[in-house]
Amino acid sequence: MVLGGEQPAGATHCLVAAANGGDLLGRDAMMEVLLAIFGTGLVTGLIAGAVLSYFIPAVIAFLNRHPHMFAVFLLNLLLGWTGFGWAAALAWAVVPLTNRPGADAATHG
Repeated sequence: MVLGGEQPAGATHCLVAAANGGDLLGRDAMMEVLLAIFGTGLVTGLIAGAVLSYFIPAVIAFLNRHPHMFAVFLLNLLLGWTGFGWAAALAWAVVPLTNRPGADAATHG
């Protein structure tokens, strides 16, 4: 027995757990929580993947130190949604430029 007749904070949770067959949450409530967590993670992952794939041309231009990487980024940002703009930005990002400083003429023909 607790002094003053007060129950500790966890006592209510223990009583609910006993009523639910030993679970702190009912099985249905637990499934809802797990589905909400999984759904949130899935949606977040899909959005992150879509944003990353949308900006692949800009990332390639940045990694290749393309001399016009900001222009590739702007083309990708503003016209990438058309599909044609995305393909043009990708082509611009991956096509080697022969007049880059330090470019090997034998490699870039």
